[in-house]
Amino acid sequence: MAKGQKTENIEVKENEKVQKNESALVSVAEKNVEVEPEKEIPENVEVINTEDVPLLNKEEIKEQTEFDKSRGLEVSEEYTEQKYQKVMEYQSPKKKRKSTIINLCLLLINLIFLVTIVKSLMKNVGEKNFLDVLQEQGSKCWWLFGGLLIYVLFMLVQTLMYYVLIKDITGKKRMKLAYDVAIVGKYYDNATPFAAGGQPMQIVRLVQNGVSIGTSTSIPIIKLIINSSVSVILTILFFIFGVPKIPMSTPLNDMLLMILIILAVIGLVITIIVVVFTFLMGTGGLVTRSFISGILRIGYKLKLVKNYRETFQKVLNQVAEYKVSFRYIWKSKKTLLKMIVLSIFECLTYAIMPYFVVQAFIGPTEIEPMMMLVVCISQYYICAMASSFIPLPGGSGMMEISFIFLFGVIVGENIVLALLAWRILSYYLILAHGFVHELTHIIKNFVKNRKLRELK
Repeated sequence: MAKGQKTENIEVKENEKVQKNESALVSVAEKNVEVEPEKEIPENVEVINTEDVPLLNKEEIKEQTEFDKSRGLEVSEEYTEQKYQKVMEYQSPKKKRKSTIINLCLLLINLIFLVTIVKSLMKNVGEKNFLDVLQEQGSKCWWLFGGLLIYVLFMLVQTLMYYVLIKDITGKKRMKLAYDVAIVGKYYDNATPFAAGGQPMQIVRLVQNGVSIGTSTSIPIIKLIINSSVSVILTILFFIFGVPKIPMSTPLNDMLLMILIILAVIGLVITIIVVVFTFLMGTGGLVTRSFISGILRIGYKLKLVKNYRETFQKVLNQVAEYKVSFRYIWKSKKTLLKMIVLSIFECLTYAIMPYFVVQAFIGPTEIEPMMMLVVCISQYYICAMASSFIPLPGGSGMMEISFIFLFGVIVGENIVLALLAWRILSYYLILAHGFVHELTHIIKNFVKNRKLRELK
């Protein structure tokens, strides 16, 4: 008992030391930077819709904090209150309208890209139509049904990942909520640039379903950390062992392949830097804070950062989120192992979709099935990495161009239909699935709130 009390005292002293260091760092940074005065908050602040997210008082915030602590998440009441306020911001009608308009515009741009590319390619196809190709391919077209099953498997693995995290952290089995969080994450990731919209909406959805603030924040972050790390490792392995197996064609195609590989390597390096920075954020040490402060000071002097103090505080809050999640991961080895295994399955199920499309539209080939699988996965990772720094949702434009140049050598004259089939399975099906799911959720909430008003 004395030993445990001694350990707690040491942890308290360490936390106090970190807080002093953070305060010192902020004060030093503010001395070196001319900070803009904080703007007064206007009186006519927009009223936030709180029908979907329950209002919490100080006592309830304290209860949620204690619950999160009991589940192994090192959070404070201040942390819980800050995250709750952030969740409430996402319920702003103005923010919802703005987000919807932007997402619809980006979706329209995606469709324009796809239609433009398909139209330009159709000119070279000849008089063959879709039905002619299906008749020629015969039983091979059943591979497309296999691709659809792979999509179902992919979403199942996604759901299981969130189910494991929800169950291990909260102690409750909530498969329906896990599915809800999985589809919401994939939908908003694919509907927003750089997949930035999925995580905030997952946090909101978890809070709406009665999950505590700290847990709701940590679940998407833990999944992101593990999934990103596994994805990078698999990409490196297929770049080393799979890319050399890609069949060569004409000198022009070989040159284009080299350009795509170079772009993919640049994308991979950027992704690795992001993953490393994520781990640095997870450690949350003084060195990390000093590094962040230095970057923001440079950005402020270059007029890239408008409000240094506000931006620095936002980044520190994000560091705190990742720190809480990292500590939980290292404490829960069983959860970590289960998540790594599921992440491998998730990455591979998504990466083998092109293989099923290729098998549906390919002609006679000398490439063995197993080698074809390795080549298709390797080429997918080239497409993914070459498109990773494209700001449009789903890497639109670059994804289509990469697929045509990489898989056109294997598929041949049916590449247009192969491209359409692949983008439907790997991208537009997710958007359609997510849109129907969200529409159903909105209608259910509308009916539910209407009944509550009638009872009142």
